[in-house]
Amino acid sequence: MDFTELRDFDSLVEKTLPTVKSKDDFKNMNYFGTKQKLLSHIYEGYTILPLVYHKTFLDPLKYIATNFYEELRGYTKRYPNSNAGPFREWLDSIYQHKSGYLLKYTRAFEESIADLYDGFLSMEERINIKPPDYEKFSPLVRWGGRDAGPYTYPATGPPIYPDTPEMNVAVVSMPPAYAQNIALWAAIGHETGGHDVLHADKGLLNELEDVTTKQIMKEEKLKGHQVMYNGRQLPLADFAAGYWKYTMDETASDVCGLLNLGPAAGIGLAVLLISITEMRTGKRNLVSSGRLSDVHPIHAIRVLLAADVIRNIPDLDAHVAGMWADALEGIVDKYIDNKNEYVLYTQTESGKEKNTEIPYDDMRNTVKIVAKTLAFTPLMSLEGHSLSEINTWANSDETIALRIANELLDKKEPSIISGKYEDTIYAAHIISGAVIALANMADLQTTTDLAINALNKMYDTNHVFHGFPFRFRSDVYVHNLVSSFKED
Repeated sequence: MDFTELRDFDSLVEKTLPTVKSKDDFKNMNYFGTKQKLLSHIYEGYTILPLVYHKTFLDPLKYIATNFYEELRGYTKRYPNSNAGPFREWLDSIYQHKSGYLLKYTRAFEESIADLYDGFLSMEERINIKPPDYEKFSPLVRWGGRDAGPYTYPATGPPIYPDTPEMNVAVVSMPPAYAQNIALWAAIGHETGGHDVLHADKGLLNELEDVTTKQIMKEEKLKGHQVMYNGRQLPLADFAAGYWKYTMDETASDVCGLLNLGPAAGIGLAVLLISITEMRTGKRNLVSSGRLSDVHPIHAIRVLLAADVIRNIPDLDAHVAGMWADALEGIVDKYIDNKNEYVLYTQTESGKEKNTEIPYDDMRNTVKIVAKTLAFTPLMSLEGHSLSEINTWANSDETIALRIANELLDKKEPSIISGKYEDTIYAAHIISGAVIALANMADLQTTTDLAINALNKMYDTNHVFHGFPFRFRSDVYVHNLVSSFKED
């Protein structure tokens, strides 16, 4: 079967629409009634969460609750619908682990997050890159934020108040409805494989901005081209450098998601973006316009970026990479609402005020430059390694994901035991295989249930969440003299 045909993609979008429209959310718990109530909730975390999260996650929470309780309580009274910074997400994570909220999905979610972030940590260790400056442990998970979609609060040092111990753990959120639509779990690659990784090292994002700007400014094919910005002609390279710098956090996170999950990250992203547009406008489109102030690239551009990253991954067979890239470009060709230009606008009382018009082909050229630069440029902040050297989708990953996709299409729970010619099976393979299967036969409930079952079996082998005192699961690593005594 040629999975790149994406033969049921439109049906997958249609079946995803109720997920993004869902009003289900996690109730707003009152953690702040008294200082003792707040502290007792945090103390429960010491018996619920693995030991590695005590010093890095619970101790800072306890310190804040002890020393800044009145400020927290006052803030939540003034802004009852606010999360008090990320404080409510942190507390919700403890409560949901304690109460067993969406238990099998939470276990699968945690396993997926741990897989992606542990992969980053272990590869840094293997290729002699210094440990991250901030987040040294895989994130915790939380269900909530129906109007926000998937998001993360990266660990970037002391939170909120001065002299607070460093919070070295992020929390990743997804709306509760997403639990039962595995196609949208591709967003985990963007959040954890992207934002949490990019914010873990000082200077990494700034360096990505710098190398991208330099590459754009020296690109010959952009010279002499102009864009219209606020009624003025502006050199394309100048505009593009500023645009990609402004959207770098989200753009680089998309790239990381693709390196972690392969083509499925682009497919899942396209499903989510098209569904969001249909929810807002009633039209099933990939939009070619966006707000000037939005830190996310225009929707259609993000899917084209996915195509360009996949096309250029050196560890993936060129023919296979090309077919997947063509499939992603085919999604854009079919669903884009304007094939002539990209538009940035400002929303005013009288409607949308156009600020920028960029010819389609000119912007397309900048996307190709950005994809190659972000994924494959050696970076000083990573000791001379590129993002793709830390984690990349390879032929071995593709083989496993397609085997899993076939099993899911046959309505079988995917095996998490490696076959004779397979490498280790990870959560990323389960998610990728599930997304690919759904894009070809959108049996949402069956595929999600089977994938969740497999992820739960992986969670059952997760040393960290079963009490072993390791920083991350990849600390348990066997160094064999030879790869195997079995026949090849």
